[in-house]
Amino acid sequence: MASVIKKAFDITRDNIVTAQPLIVFLLIISLTSIGLAQQSNKIAFIVFFISNFLLTTAFLAGWFFMIKKTIEQSKIEYEKPEEKAAASFGLLKEFFPGVAAYFAPVTAVFLIYTLLSAGIIYLVGFEWGLGYLETHNVHVNEIYQTAMQSQQALEKYLYSMTFGQLQAINIWMTALTFSAALFSFFTLFWFPSLFYLEKINFLSPFISFRKNIKFLFKNFLGAFGIMCFLSILNFIVFAINAIFSINIILSIIAFFIMFYFATYYMILIFLYYDSKQ
Repeated sequence: MASVIKKAFDITRDNIVTAQPLIVFLLIISLTSIGLAQQSNKIAFIVFFISNFLLTTAFLAGWFFMIKKTIEQSKIEYEKPEEKAAASFGLLKEFFPGVAAYFAPVTAVFLIYTLLSAGIIYLVGFEWGLGYLETHNVHVNEIYQTAMQSQQALEKYLYSMTFGQLQAINIWMTALTFSAALFSFFTLFWFPSLFYLEKINFLSPFISFRKNIKFLFKNFLGAFGIMCFLSILNFIVFAINAIFSINIILSIIAFFIMFYFATYYMILIFLYYDSKQ
Protein backbone atom coordinates (compact mmCIF):
# COMPACT_ATOMS: atom_id res chain seq x y z
CA MET A 1 0.00 0.00 0.00
CA ALA A 2 2.83 2.38 0.84
CA SER A 3 4.26 2.01 -2.67
CA VAL A 4 0.88 2.89 -4.21
CA ILE A 5 0.60 5.98 -1.98
CA LYS A 6 4.05 7.17 -3.06
CA LYS A 7 3.44 6.36 -6.72
CA ALA A 8 0.17 8.33 -6.62
CA PHE A 9 2.12 11.36 -5.37
CA ASP A 10 4.60 10.96 -8.24
CA ILE A 11 1.84 10.62 -10.84
CA THR A 12 0.00 13.67 -9.47
CA ARG A 13 3.20 15.73 -9.46
CA ASP A 14 4.12 14.75 -13.02
CA ASN A 15 0.57 15.22 -14.34
CA ILE A 16 -0.74 18.22 -12.41
CA VAL A 17 -2.51 19.20 -15.63
CA THR A 18 -5.23 16.76 -14.53
CA ALA A 19 -6.27 19.36 -11.92
CA GLN A 20 -7.08 21.92 -14.64
CA PRO A 21 -10.59 20.57 -15.46
CA LEU A 22 -11.38 20.58 -11.73
CA ILE A 23 -10.44 24.25 -11.42
CA VAL A 24 -12.49 25.22 -14.48
CA PHE A 25 -15.45 23.16 -13.29
CA LEU A 26 -15.51 24.73 -9.81
CA LEU A 27 -15.34 28.22 -11.31
CA ILE A 28 -18.29 27.45 -13.60
CA ILE A 29 -20.35 25.65 -10.96
CA SER A 30 -19.84 28.51 -8.49
CA LEU A 31 -21.35 30.92 -11.02
CA THR A 32 -24.29 28.65 -11.87
CA SER A 33 -24.87 27.99 -8.15
CA ILE A 34 -25.23 31.72 -7.58
CA GLY A 35 -27.89 31.72 -10.29
CA LEU A 36 -29.56 28.77 -8.59
CA ALA A 37 -29.62 30.49 -5.21
CA GLN A 38 -31.14 33.66 -6.68
CA GLN A 39 -34.06 31.91 -8.36
CA SER A 40 -37.45 32.58 -6.77
CA ASN A 41 -39.35 30.99 -9.66
CA LYS A 42 -39.83 27.25 -9.03
CA ILE A 43 -39.51 26.25 -12.69
CA ALA A 44 -36.32 28.29 -13.14
CA PHE A 45 -34.96 26.80 -9.91
CA ILE A 46 -35.61 23.26 -11.15
CA VAL A 47 -33.97 24.06 -14.51
CA PHE A 48 -30.86 25.47 -12.80
CA PHE A 49 -30.73 22.55 -10.35
CA ILE A 50 -30.94 19.90 -13.10
CA SER A 51 -28.40 21.83 -15.20
CA ASN A 52 -25.96 21.92 -12.26
CA PHE A 53 -26.47 18.20 -11.65
CA LEU A 54 -25.83 17.28 -15.29
CA LEU A 55 -22.88 19.67 -15.46
CA THR A 56 -21.39 17.87 -12.45
CA THR A 57 -21.84 14.40 -13.95
CA ALA A 58 -20.43 15.54 -17.31
CA PHE A 59 -17.36 16.86 -15.49
CA LEU A 60 -16.94 13.65 -13.48
CA ALA A 61 -17.22 11.53 -16.62
CA GLY A 62 -14.48 13.48 -18.40
CA TRP A 63 -12.24 13.94 -15.36
CA PHE A 64 -12.32 10.32 -14.21
CA PHE A 65 -11.59 9.16 -17.75
CA MET A 66 -8.60 11.52 -17.77
CA ILE A 67 -7.39 10.05 -14.48
CA LYS A 68 -7.70 6.52 -15.84
CA LYS A 69 -5.68 7.53 -18.92
CA THR A 70 -3.13 9.24 -16.65
CA ILE A 71 -2.54 5.98 -14.78
CA GLU A 72 -2.26 4.04 -18.04
CA GLN A 73 0.22 6.60 -19.35
CA SER A 74 2.32 6.44 -16.15
CA LYS A 75 3.27 2.87 -17.11
CA ILE A 76 5.00 4.06 -20.29
CA GLU A 77 8.75 4.65 -20.19
CA TYR A 78 9.76 7.85 -22.01
CA GLU A 79 13.27 8.43 -23.33
CA LYS A 80 13.18 12.21 -22.93
CA PRO A 81 11.54 14.49 -20.33
CA GLU A 82 10.07 16.55 -23.20
CA GLU A 83 8.17 13.51 -24.46
CA LYS A 84 6.79 12.86 -20.99
CA ALA A 85 5.71 16.50 -20.60
CA ALA A 86 4.04 16.51 -24.02
CA ALA A 87 2.18 13.31 -23.20
CA SER A 88 1.03 14.83 -19.89
CA PHE A 89 -0.43 17.92 -21.58
CA GLY A 90 -2.01 15.63 -24.15
CA LEU A 91 -4.19 14.19 -21.39
CA LEU A 92 -6.47 17.22 -21.71
CA LYS A 93 -7.60 15.82 -25.05
CA GLU A 94 -9.06 12.82 -23.22
CA PHE A 95 -11.60 14.90 -21.30
CA PHE A 96 -14.37 15.27 -23.90
CA PRO A 97 -14.11 11.68 -25.23
CA GLY A 98 -14.61 10.64 -21.60
CA VAL A 99 -17.73 12.79 -21.34
CA ALA A 100 -19.12 11.25 -24.54
CA ALA A 101 -18.41 7.67 -23.45
CA TYR A 102 -19.35 7.79 -19.75
CA PHE A 103 -21.84 10.62 -19.29
CA ALA A 104 -24.92 8.35 -19.06
CA PRO A 105 -23.50 5.69 -16.65
CA VAL A 106 -21.79 8.31 -14.47
CA THR A 107 -25.06 10.25 -14.25
CA ALA A 108 -26.87 7.07 -13.17
CA VAL A 109 -24.23 6.18 -10.57
CA PHE A 110 -24.08 9.73 -9.22
CA LEU A 111 -27.87 9.87 -8.96
CA ILE A 112 -28.04 6.54 -7.09
CA TYR A 113 -25.12 7.63 -4.88
CA THR A 114 -26.85 10.93 -4.05
CA LEU A 115 -30.17 9.25 -3.24
CA LEU A 116 -28.49 6.64 -1.02
CA SER A 117 -26.52 9.38 0.78
CA ALA A 118 -29.67 11.40 1.35
CA GLY A 119 -31.46 8.27 2.57
CA ILE A 120 -28.75 7.51 5.14
CA ILE A 121 -28.70 11.11 6.37
CA TYR A 122 -32.48 11.07 6.69
CA LEU A 123 -32.67 7.73 8.50
CA VAL A 124 -29.78 8.32 10.90
CA GLY A 125 -29.98 12.09 11.21
CA PHE A 126 -33.74 12.54 11.38
CA GLU A 127 -35.77 9.33 11.75
CA TRP A 128 -33.53 7.90 14.48
CA GLY A 129 -31.57 11.00 15.49
CA LEU A 130 -34.38 13.42 16.27
CA GLY A 131 -36.27 10.76 18.21
CA TYR A 132 -33.14 9.91 20.19
CA LEU A 133 -32.47 13.57 21.00
CA GLU A 134 -36.09 14.16 22.03
CA THR A 135 -35.83 11.38 24.62
CA HIS A 136 -32.96 13.36 26.19
CA ASN A 137 -34.93 16.61 26.06
CA VAL A 138 -32.78 18.06 23.29
CA HIS A 139 -34.79 20.11 20.78
CA VAL A 140 -33.03 20.68 17.45
CA ASN A 141 -35.44 23.46 16.45
CA GLU A 142 -34.50 25.45 19.55
CA ILE A 143 -30.78 24.99 18.80
CA TYR A 144 -31.32 26.10 15.19
CA GLN A 145 -33.35 29.18 16.18
CA THR A 146 -30.76 30.13 18.79
CA ALA A 147 -27.92 29.71 16.28
CA MET A 148 -29.75 32.07 13.91
CA GLN A 149 -29.68 34.80 16.58
CA SER A 150 -25.94 35.01 17.27
CA GLN A 151 -22.86 32.99 18.14
CA GLN A 152 -23.01 34.27 21.70
CA ALA A 153 -26.63 33.17 22.07
CA LEU A 154 -25.76 29.67 20.82
CA GLU A 155 -22.82 29.38 23.23
CA LYS A 156 -25.02 30.51 26.13
CA TYR A 157 -27.68 27.96 25.15
CA LEU A 158 -25.16 25.10 24.93
CA TYR A 159 -23.60 26.04 28.30
CA SER A 160 -27.06 25.81 29.85
CA MET A 161 -27.40 22.16 28.79
CA THR A 162 -26.82 19.25 31.15
CA PHE A 163 -24.01 16.75 30.67
CA GLY A 164 -26.53 14.12 29.52
CA GLN A 165 -27.93 16.44 26.84
CA LEU A 166 -24.47 17.29 25.49
CA GLN A 167 -23.56 13.60 25.52
CA ALA A 168 -26.71 12.82 23.51
CA ILE A 169 -25.72 15.42 20.89
CA ASN A 170 -22.22 13.93 20.68
CA ILE A 171 -23.61 10.40 20.25
CA TRP A 172 -25.99 11.62 17.53
CA MET A 173 -23.17 13.40 15.65
CA THR A 174 -20.88 10.37 16.05
CA ALA A 175 -23.56 8.05 14.68
CA LEU A 176 -24.15 10.34 11.71
CA THR A 177 -20.40 10.66 11.02
CA PHE A 178 -19.85 6.91 11.36
CA SER A 179 -22.76 6.14 8.99
CA ALA A 180 -21.40 8.58 6.40
CA ALA A 181 -17.87 7.13 6.73
CA LEU A 182 -19.18 3.56 6.39
CA PHE A 183 -21.16 4.49 3.28
CA SER A 184 -18.11 6.26 1.80
CA PHE A 185 -15.97 3.19 2.44
CA PHE A 186 -18.38 0.74 0.81
CA THR A 187 -18.66 2.96 -2.28
CA LEU A 188 -14.99 3.97 -2.40
CA PHE A 189 -14.22 2.10 -5.63
CA TRP A 190 -17.60 2.40 -7.32
CA PHE A 191 -16.41 4.87 -9.96
CA PRO A 192 -13.11 3.06 -10.70
CA SER A 193 -15.12 -0.16 -11.06
CA LEU A 194 -17.35 1.59 -13.59
CA PHE A 195 -14.46 2.96 -15.66
CA TYR A 196 -12.67 -0.39 -15.75
CA LEU A 197 -15.66 -2.30 -17.10
CA GLU A 198 -15.06 -3.91 -20.49
CA LYS A 199 -18.49 -2.90 -21.78
CA ILE A 200 -20.85 -0.09 -20.85
CA ASN A 201 -24.62 -0.68 -20.92
CA PHE A 202 -27.70 0.21 -18.87
CA LEU A 203 -26.73 -2.33 -16.20
CA SER A 204 -23.24 -0.88 -15.78
CA PRO A 205 -24.06 1.14 -12.61
CA PHE A 206 -25.22 -2.04 -10.83
CA ILE A 207 -22.48 -4.28 -12.23
CA SER A 208 -19.82 -1.76 -11.19
CA PHE A 209 -21.30 -1.56 -7.67
CA ARG A 210 -21.14 -5.34 -7.35
CA LYS A 211 -17.52 -5.30 -8.55
CA ASN A 212 -16.79 -2.50 -6.09
CA ILE A 213 -18.08 -4.59 -3.18
CA LYS A 214 -16.16 -7.69 -4.33
CA PHE A 215 -13.00 -5.61 -4.67
CA LEU A 216 -13.42 -4.18 -1.15
CA PHE A 217 -13.76 -7.58 0.50
CA LYS A 218 -10.93 -9.03 -1.57
CA ASN A 219 -8.61 -6.15 -0.61
CA PHE A 220 -10.21 -5.15 2.68
CA LEU A 221 -7.10 -4.25 4.68
CA GLY A 222 -5.53 -2.27 1.85
CA ALA A 223 -8.79 -0.44 1.09
CA PHE A 224 -9.26 0.35 4.79
CA GLY A 225 -5.70 1.65 4.96
CA ILE A 226 -6.29 3.88 1.91
CA MET A 227 -9.49 5.21 3.51
CA CYS A 228 -7.71 5.98 6.80
CA PHE A 229 -4.79 7.64 5.02
CA LEU A 230 -7.10 9.85 2.94
CA SER A 231 -9.11 10.77 6.06
CA ILE A 232 -5.94 11.90 7.84
CA LEU A 233 -4.82 13.80 4.75
CA ASN A 234 -8.24 15.42 4.50
CA PHE A 235 -8.00 16.59 8.12
CA ILE A 236 -4.54 18.07 7.47
CA VAL A 237 -5.76 19.93 4.36
CA PHE A 238 -8.78 21.22 6.30
CA ALA A 239 -6.49 22.46 9.09
CA ILE A 240 -4.20 24.18 6.57
CA ASN A 241 -7.18 25.92 4.97
CA ALA A 242 -8.40 27.10 8.39
CA ILE A 243 -4.97 28.42 9.41
CA PHE A 244 -4.12 30.00 6.03
CA SER A 245 -7.47 31.82 5.82
CA ILE A 246 -6.06 34.66 7.93
CA ASN A 247 -4.05 36.02 4.99
CA ILE A 248 -4.97 36.52 1.32
CA ILE A 249 -1.64 35.18 0.02
CA LEU A 250 -1.81 32.16 2.30
CA SER A 251 -5.43 31.62 1.22
CA ILE A 252 -4.30 31.40 -2.41
CA ILE A 253 -1.65 28.84 -1.41
CA ALA A 254 -4.28 26.85 0.50
CA PHE A 255 -6.53 27.06 -2.56
CA PHE A 256 -3.93 25.31 -4.73
CA ILE A 257 -3.18 22.76 -1.99
CA MET A 258 -6.87 21.85 -1.98
CA PHE A 259 -6.90 21.25 -5.74
CA TYR A 260 -3.72 19.20 -5.54
CA PHE A 261 -5.21 17.09 -2.75
CA ALA A 262 -8.50 16.53 -4.64
CA THR A 263 -6.57 15.39 -7.71
CA TYR A 264 -4.28 13.17 -5.63
CA TYR A 265 -7.30 11.71 -3.83
CA MET A 266 -8.87 10.43 -7.04
CA ILE A 267 -5.57 9.32 -8.61
CA LEU A 268 -4.78 7.25 -5.51
CA ILE A 269 -8.18 5.52 -5.55
CA PHE A 270 -7.98 4.74 -9.27
CA LEU A 271 -4.33 3.69 -9.00
CA TYR A 272 -5.00 1.29 -6.12
CA TYR A 273 -7.90 -0.26 -8.04
CA ASP A 274 -5.74 -0.55 -11.16
CA SER A 275 -2.84 -2.10 -9.25
CA LYS A 276 -5.08 -4.89 -7.91
CA GLN A 277 -6.70 -5.76 -11.25
